[in-house]
Amino acid sequence: MLRINSTCTTLFRKAGFSVRQTWAAIIGLVLFTTAISLTGHILGWPEYLMFYGFIVFSLVYLRVMSCCWRDEHFLGRRLSTDVI
Repeated sequence: MLRINSTCTTLFRKAGFSVRQTWAAIIGLVLFTTAISLTGHILGWPEYLMFYGFIVFSLVYLRVMSCCWRDEHFLGRRLSTDVI
């Protein structure tokens, strides 16, 4: 069985989401970012624009995840300490 223990997965589980809900959210995020990337490629967006967009997205993701861990809240739910 494939086991992925990433920050995002752990955060979803500690917030009380089921495994299916966690996977659905992660797959949704992957599909969203893939759609943006493919759209940019098809429309001929410059590489530097795609690169800086990725950097901005990564920094926003880092900030959101850091705030969630610090505040112990994620998507309106309090994080549980007993779930791994």
